Amino acid sequence: MSREQVLKYSEDKDKIEKEIASLVEYLTAPGMPGLRGSLVDAEGFPLAGVDLYQVRQARQKYIILNNDYTALMQKIESELHAFFGNPENRQSRPEVRIPVQIEIGTSDSPIPFAEITEVAPESPAYNAGFIVSDRIVSFGPINFSNHSNLSGLVNYVKDNEGKSIKVLILRGHDNHQVKLNIVPQKWTGAGIIGCRFKPIN
Repeated sequence: MSREQVLKYSEDKDKIEKEIASLVEYLTAPGMPGLRGSLVDAEGFPLAGVDLYQVRQARQKYIILNNDYTALMQKIESELHAFFGNPENRQSRPEVRIPVQIEIGTSDSPIPFAEITEVAPESPAYNAGFIVSDRIVSFGPINFSNHSNLSGLVNYVKDNEGKSIKVLILRGHDNHQVKLNIVPQKWTGAGIIGCRFKPIN
């Protein structure tokens, strides 16, 4: 696999992430039903002031993009394993690195403390708009200075079940900032948010 191929995959990944972020921003804007919210009110009437056709289209596009994103990441991983599994290519490792943007911790560059490694379909995290590789800058009051190797985050989630929590994440190689809201709650899967994360050292 050439450097050009890796860079193309990286560009495709960034493009999908930006499209997903745009859809999440649209669907979770004030007055909107979100990614999985009902399109009818308490009396069974269509939500007033909401373009239901556009919402359905955006939700469908969101699902398609998430599937495309998962497939792309699997393809990248598979091809990298195949490339480095060939002894002739091991000396070429520097040629296939995907560019990484380094955080410097200024006010314009928030410091993330955790990375999302898994998001279960239909979970609270999925419905809130989280995707794999999102980097958490703040989860309510929890940030890089007080997460205590993520135990602070875990305890905060448990203590705020059923409450809306504001989350700031960085997405993509350009560190696009995305603001989300998640409500930890019981669902059909394990836990109350339905995602896994690892600390960023």
